[in-house]
Amino acid sequence: MGNLMAVDFYKIFRTKSFYVIGAILLAITVLNSAVICSGYIWAYEEQLSNMANTASSFGSSFGNAWSIIFSSFSNISSLVAMMSILFMCSEFSFGTMKNIASKGYSRMGIYLSKFLISALCLCIYFVLTFITSFVTCVVVVGNRVPNFFKLPTHMFLPLFFIFLFLLVDISFALMVSSLVRKSGQAIATYIVPTLISNILLSILDINLFKNMLKTDFKISDYVYTSCLSEVLMSNLITQMYYNDIVRYFLVAVVFLLVTMLVGIYFFRKRDI
Repeated sequence: MGNLMAVDFYKIFRTKSFYVIGAILLAITVLNSAVICSGYIWAYEEQLSNMANTASSFGSSFGNAWSIIFSSFSNISSLVAMMSILFMCSEFSFGTMKNIASKGYSRMGIYLSKFLISALCLCIYFVLTFITSFVTCVVVVGNRVPNFFKLPTHMFLPLFFIFLFLLVDISFALMVSSLVRKSGQAIATYIVPTLISNILLSILDINLFKNMLKTDFKISDYVYTSCLSEVLMSNLITQMYYNDIVRYFLVAVVFLLVTMLVGIYFFRKRDI
């Protein structure tokens, strides 16, 4: 397993996709953070001119740098998933997957190595996104907005769940790769469900559960993509409710285990 990870570690940092996706991610993060920060500055200056006596509360009332930084993590999801798909499918396309298996490594070990190296890339992108967004906020806003960089009391739990759901996203991408095994088709198979899932779930929640069954149950509360969006859009300054913490954790663990087991199953059963 250690040798497999060392080889995969060497491969991933030699691929152009790792650096291209990283550059795209940083560019989007800078642009996104700069635009939102500019909007905050404009809104603050408007409030300052119209309501000078309450302007000092702007930072805590309307959000701060940390909410912008956390929103930037939404950019990681599809990009790191595409990198994982390209990383896995390229092994099938070039025939190197068969060479690795012929050396006596177990297929489960090969699959887990791909997942762990993809998780390592996620860690790198995660840290780079955080730093890039923070530096952009500092450059654009500086000290012009009061309380803008005040550290939220409850920050690390949402950060943990964002990272956990992004791990689930990687596992889903690798599962798709083990099923489809062609880069273009795998990316399309990954993108379509993730793009339309929230829309379809909202339709089910409203038309089926609320209007027809007259219940407050929402299926979207138990799907990882919706939970990730919920955490990213939540008010990071307030504390999470206990029920939400339990729900997020269970949803992440269940989806992670299911996608991992399905991916490993088909990776072991099909010829490579």
